[in-house]
Amino acid sequence: MGYMTNDDHGIQNALSGFTTGTPYPYHQFINCILGYLLSFFYRMLPQIQWWYVMSILCMLTGIYYMYRNWLILCRTEDAGRIMTYLPIAFCSFFLWPYYLSRSAFTVVPAIFTLGFLTSLLLPGKGRIRIRDILIPCLACLFGSLIRYETGMVLACYLSLCVFYYCVREEGWNRKMVAALVVYLVVFGASFLGCHQYDKYVASQTETDEFREFNRGRIQYMDYPRL
Repeated sequence: MGYMTNDDHGIQNALSGFTTGTPYPYHQFINCILGYLLSFFYRMLPQIQWWYVMSILCMLTGIYYMYRNWLILCRTEDAGRIMTYLPIAFCSFFLWPYYLSRSAFTVVPAIFTLGFLTSLLLPGKGRIRIRDILIPCLACLFGSLIRYETGMVLACYLSLCVFYYCVREEGWNRKMVAALVVYLVVFGASFLGCHQYDKYVASQTETDEFREFNRGRIQYMDYPRL
């Protein structure tokens, strides 16, 4: 029931067209690029609540990769069965059901992206592979489209994981430095480009009257005690 009482319900109403009568790709909490994509799906198959489906699929994907990489690590380190399966059982029964039932857009990108980040922490393969870095970068970029603030935090964790991965695979040499520079330039440009475009679109759709109204809405609806 948490899904029906949080901001995700409002996002879904906007994207699906419940509020405006037709699928609307803009919402202040998410990136317009994601809004374009989901509003397209709502136009094609309006019977499906695509925002909710996307949220659940993202979390399940992140959980799958966490479990997958944990099992790989335990097998590599020759951990016992208790050490291997007890954390999985605990998370499956006590942690993930809570977040899956709420499906909050503040948590979805974190679970989704962290699942891919764990791939960078697995035992080394002896060399830097573009795929090993590219996939977590794409996951982090997609997560930031769901929530910018969460994406910023995840980008910091991603950078630390990439740094660890490059040093572990190559040691301190020119190839490691070159890989880090390429990562910072390409990922940084992609991240900033997506969100600068979102700011540009927002500046075209959010008038001064809307901003003034929204400040009042935040004070009296989101934080009524202020």
